[in-house]
Amino acid sequence: MKTIFSLFLSFFWIALSAQIISPKLPGTDHLSKSEFIPEYAFPMLDHKLLLAEDEIEMKDKSIPLRFAIPFDVSIDVKEDAFLFVDDNGITNYLIKLNVEGALAVGLIFEKFSIPERAELFVFNEELSSINGAITSVNNNPRERMQVSPVKGNQIYVLYKEPANTSFQGKLIIETVTHVYRSLYKSDKNFGDSGSCNVNVVCEEGDGWEDEIRSIAMIINANGSRLCTGAMINNTSLDCTPYLLSAEHCLPSDISDVGVWSFIFNYKSDACSPSDNGLLGNSVFGSELIASSTVTDFALLELDQSPPSSYNVYFAGWSRSQFAPNSSVCIHHPSGDVMKISTDDDPTLLTTYFGEAGNNYWRVVDWDSGTTEGGSSGSPLFNPTGKIYGQLRGGQAACDNDLSDYYGAFHLSWDVGSSADERLKDWLDPTNLDPSSLNGTDLCALSIDEQANEMPFSIYPNPANRMLTLKTDRQLYINEIKIIDAVGRLVKQIPMEYYLHDELTIDIEDLTKGMYQLQIINETGFFSISFLRN
Repeated sequence: MKTIFSLFLSFFWIALSAQIISPKLPGTDHLSKSEFIPEYAFPMLDHKLLLAEDEIEMKDKSIPLRFAIPFDVSIDVKEDAFLFVDDNGITNYLIKLNVEGALAVGLIFEKFSIPERAELFVFNEELSSINGAITSVNNNPRERMQVSPVKGNQIYVLYKEPANTSFQGKLIIETVTHVYRSLYKSDKNFGDSGSCNVNVVCEEGDGWEDEIRSIAMIINANGSRLCTGAMINNTSLDCTPYLLSAEHCLPSDISDVGVWSFIFNYKSDACSPSDNGLLGNSVFGSELIASSTVTDFALLELDQSPPSSYNVYFAGWSRSQFAPNSSVCIHHPSGDVMKISTDDDPTLLTTYFGEAGNNYWRVVDWDSGTTEGGSSGSPLFNPTGKIYGQLRGGQAACDNDLSDYYGAFHLSWDVGSSADERLKDWLDPTNLDPSSLNGTDLCALSIDEQANEMPFSIYPNPANRMLTLKTDRQLYINEIKIIDAVGRLVKQIPMEYYLHDELTIDIEDLTKGMYQLQIINETGFFSISFLRN
C-alpha cells in the first residue's frame, strides 16, 4: 500500500459535474481483481477541528469559504495503475484512493490529455456516485483539469484507452481533495446558511430573474474554496464570457484559475423550506484578465461560453458615482443555494476598515437577508439591475445590523495604470466610454456555435440608409432586433417570416455608430455587428 503524507492547506464546497461528461457506467468486472489494484492511502483528518477553524475564518468574508483539504501528490495513472486488456482490446488502467474519513473525494490533474474514444471514470465502489465518461472533449491547452468530488472515501480511477489511437494519453494527478463539508442534500450542510437568508425564488426575487441567471458559484484554490461571481456584458455586445468577482478570491498561484469551476443556476425550486438545487450547469477553466487590490475586483474570462441550455444572462453595469436609493445582492452564502439580500436605503462611499481611500460602497445594514462566507465577489445591483460593486467583506450576519462593503465599480473602471489593473479596456473595447451598459439576454448561444452555424450575411457594412440581410437557404425568423452599443433595444421588427434569399431593413432613423443586428428564431439567435455611417 502506498501512503501519501505531503499535505497543504487551502479551502471550499463543490459541484457534481464541473467537467463535461457523457453519462456512462464504468463496469465492475475489474473490481474482482482488487488484490492487484494499487491503493493510495491518505491520513485521517479531524473534521471537528477543521469546522472549528472555519467558524473563526467565516467571521471574515474576505477569506473564501473552505469545504475541503487538498493533498499534494503526483500519481501517474498510466504508469502506476493495475493494467489489463479487456475482450474489446481496450487497455484499462485502474488505481484506488483511500481517503480515510472523507465525505467525498475530488481530483485535479496537472496533466490531462487523452485521445478520441478514450474514457476516464472516477467512481466509488458502490457505483452510487460516478463522474464519467470524461472524454477528449475536456482536453485544453493547459492540459489541466478538475474532477468534481465523488461521494465516499474509497474512490477508483479507471482510464480506458482503445488500440490504434492518434496518440498516447497522459494522466497525472497533482491534487486529491478530502471533502469534509457535505455536498449532498441528505447531509447536514445543505441549507447551512443563516436562517434569515432568502431564496431567489421567493417574492424578493420577483423582477430579478435576469440577474439571477448571471450568478455563478466558483470552486477555486485547488478545489477547496468557494466564492461567487457574475457574468458581465461589454460594449461589443459579443458575449465574451467575462465574469466579475473579487481579487481576494484569487489563489497565490494565478495559473490555478485555469482549473476553477463555475456553477450556474444552483438554486432551490421552493421558497420555503429550501430544496437542493441542480449542480450540473458548470463551466470549467478560466484566465485572469484584470484585477486590483484597490477596489478588490477580479475579471476572469471563462475558457468556454456557457452552453445555451444554461440560459445565462450577461449583467449590465453602472459607473455612476452617486449612491442608488436601494440595492440587491445575489450570492451563495456558505455554499448554499442562491440567495437574495435587499437594502432599502442608499449606500455610502467609504473606506474599508481603515484602508486608504473611499473605494467601497457600504451597505449600512440589510433589510432582508445577509451575506456570509462564500458570498465573496458577489455583485451589488442598483434598482435597474446594473452591477455597481462586488463584495469585499464585512460583519453583517443574521444576528446583527452591521455593514458589508463592496468595491466601487466606477473606481475599478480606471483605477490602474495598465489594462490588467482596470475594467475599461475589457468592458469597453469599442471605446464608447458609456456611463452604463444594459445587460443582455441573448448570449445563450455561444460564440463558437454562432461561428459554426451562422446562416446569414449582411451588406453593405458600413451602411447608410438600408441594410440587406442575405441567406442561401430557407430560414424562419421570429423577429429582428437592433441593439445599440450600450445595450439598448433601438428597433424591434416582428417577422413570423420564412426568408429565402434577401431582406432589406430600413436603418435611416438610426444615429451614426456601431450596432448589433440580432436575428431570432425558435432555435436561438444569431448576431451580426454593423456600422451605421
